[in-house]
Amino acid sequence: MRQVTDIKRNKRTFNLSLTELKKGDWLKQIPESDMVELSYKKNYLTINDCKISKLGDPKNKSEKDVMEDIEND
Repeated sequence: MRQVTDIKRNKRTFNLSLTELKKGDWLKQIPESDMVELSYKKNYLTINDCKISKLGDPKNKSEKDVMEDIEND
């Protein structure tokens, strides 16, 4: 078996009131990542993010060939 992707997850939780949430200063904490999930419950803002790294293709294609296949689908 060959690993195709590597996923790194990061979870951060902040305690802030609804007023602080509406103010929007927390937007600076949102990372640049492949997937981001935000949730706010009982004065806790949780930011989950995930970076996905492509390690290779099981068919031994080059990354360029794989990207062309994805674009053609």
